[in-house]
Amino acid sequence: MEEQIKINLRRQEHTLTIIGLGVILFGFWSMIRAAIEYMLDSSMLQSAFDEFMSTLDPAYRESITDFKAGILFLFASLLILSVEMGFRLYIGRSAMAVGKGKNKSILYLVAASVLCIIYILSFISYALALFISSSEDVSLFDKLVYIVIDLTSIITLADMIIAGIRVRRLRKKLSRIN
Repeated sequence: MEEQIKINLRRQEHTLTIIGLGVILFGFWSMIRAAIEYMLDSSMLQSAFDEFMSTLDPAYRESITDFKAGILFLFASLLILSVEMGFRLYIGRSAMAVGKGKNKSILYLVAASVLCIIYILSFISYALALFISSSEDVSLFDKLVYIVIDLTSIITLADMIIAGIRVRRLRKKLSRIN
């Protein structure tokens, strides 16, 4: 019985370590993808910039130049990407630490759950856009790619959450036996 628990624990810890690394690498991929999209698709950049400008206070909007607004938009975009990457780094490194037995915190599971919910909402919005929207802002292929990426992220994060819960339970079982 104890040997079977140890084997299952090692398997779940290994899963956490691998998925933690995957979450970090997927974060880097997301940053690279966003940068490439902005560089290659100037209409997307202009659309995002216009949307950003529309969120500013009208009095403030009139007082800034396009250059200042561009710098402000770039800073805001980098800030958002940095926060997302920091979030992913925290989740991934924590999962890897738990998988190696160096950490016992469950806060990363809460963070992973939040990220999973965000991806579920993103998946739903792209799926709805695929069937409802007739807008050609985003091509059908791009929508399908986003759906597949979001679905992959949901499955990966769900697997991480399940493995994290199993590791905690198996460690408790093992400590009760010993």
